[in-house]
Amino acid sequence: MSDSESKEKRSMRMHKNKVKAHRQKKILKNYGLDFNPFQSENYYTKTHSLTCGNSNCVMCGNPRKFFGVKTVQEQRFDEVYKQEVELG
Repeated sequence: MSDSESKEKRSMRMHKNKVKAHRQKKILKNYGLDFNPFQSENYYTKTHSLTCGNSNCVMCGNPRKFFGVKTVQEQRFDEVYKQEVELG
């Protein structure tokens, strides 16, 4: 891969990250929340603006952990298992 191709890919990746961060900041402003100036400019490229990021939080954590919701695969397996038990 030549230098110009790698530079293009890198600049596109950086542009996408800036766009992601800008969207999250825009969401914060729409909800009336302020952007924390002490956080880096790229903080919102990896996190969402309206979540606290704590996995122990009910709103941010895994729903299986807090509410006992089964995944689609587990539901499908349960249906197949019940059908096999009924048949024989």
